[in-house]
Amino acid sequence: MACYQEVCAGSIFPMKNLLHSRDWCSLLILVIAACHEAWCQGDVQNQINAQYQNKTLLLRNFYAGNDLKYDQNGVLQDSVKTGPWSLAAVELKTLNLTEHGVDISANRLGTVYEAGKARLIKTGNMKIRVSGSDFRTDKNAVDSIFAKIFVDPAHEPSDALVPQIWKYYLAGNDLQSRLMAWRSSLQITAVQPTSARDSAPKKISAPQAIHDPDPNYTKEAKSHSIQGRSLLTTVIDAAGTPTHIAILDPLGMGLDEEAVAALQRWRFQPAMLNGKGVAVEIRVAIEFRCCP
Repeated sequence: MACYQEVCAGSIFPMKNLLHSRDWCSLLILVIAACHEAWCQGDVQNQINAQYQNKTLLLRNFYAGNDLKYDQNGVLQDSVKTGPWSLAAVELKTLNLTEHGVDISANRLGTVYEAGKARLIKTGNMKIRVSGSDFRTDKNAVDSIFAKIFVDPAHEPSDALVPQIWKYYLAGNDLQSRLMAWRSSLQITAVQPTSARDSAPKKISAPQAIHDPDPNYTKEAKSHSIQGRSLLTTVIDAAGTPTHIAILDPLGMGLDEEAVAALQRWRFQPAMLNGKGVAVEIRVAIEFRCCP
């Protein structure tokens, strides 16, 4: 800065043919500003690459679709439906800061559950565009907008974001602990058909499915030939309607949501006690055989 101050004073430009020192000062300020802006842009680009490139995050609201556009406030601009949680992971590949915002290329990922363990597989290519003008020189602005669009499972518990049908799966490490969490949350227990005044136990007839339409197959699961069983738990109420459905042992790739949607359409002859319908809990295993 000492040299810059001398230029402004005109002490080293005595010749009249040269620009006035004031002009040189302005020119130098512009050069320094341009260099500083270019340095800032390159520095922020390098920082976001180091932080986000090849990182796997979760899309907030589990939006479906592979071409998403957000405004400068992180609000989705197009009408896009919400998809399954098990199809909402994205792997960020390239991030480019432009004068119009941030352009992101990413891999859409699906989660498959095999023997109780989750595995991610690529289901498609994604483009994510975020509008904004100050991202190239403001790393904090990039971080702020990304926090509105993505969830980092390492810093934000995913169980606070998942749909209710998934919460009990995440609450336990085995079938029994998940069942206990489900029963505790709903404050229900298995029906006890005996009474202290009874000399003999009463029997409850099991509910019988009388309408059991098949579930749909997600295109992502079909394209990867995913098949297997989604195990659900539910209460069949006194009218024969499934209620309080939860996932106990998932298959992934959006198939568990399809299993739940199918079970919601099922109807049962309810369990009977002394000629009256009663509510009972049951397990329902819905099989997916690829490909229908």
